[in-house]
Amino acid sequence: MGKSVLWTTFVLLLNPLMLSPLVAQSRQAILQLPPPDSCHAVGTTMVVLRDASRNRDLVVTLWYPSMRGSVFAPYVDRRTAAALAAEWNLQPNFAELVHTNATLDHR
Repeated sequence: MGKSVLWTTFVLLLNPLMLSPLVAQSRQAILQLPPPDSCHAVGTTMVVLRDASRNRDLVVTLWYPSMRGSVFAPYVDRRTAAALAAEWNLQPNFAELVHTNATLDHR
């Protein structure tokens, strides 16, 4: 009887210690960028400029003072995020884990 109680107690105490690293690995950290410290909200939009002579695109991101919107802007566009993830060996969805305070195309 004494050994079974000790064994049960041991298993109950050990179980959370064994599972906590697995739970921690399954959670992904979210990075919340700090809010702007001015009285204006920040809007953002992306424009793709085409350089026909060199057959390439230039993605330009613009930030501007705006009204508060409801759709938050992504940290980077999907194509750039995929290229960064591949080049720097980041997890493929890293950009989705960065939350910005800028709103999309809200003037």
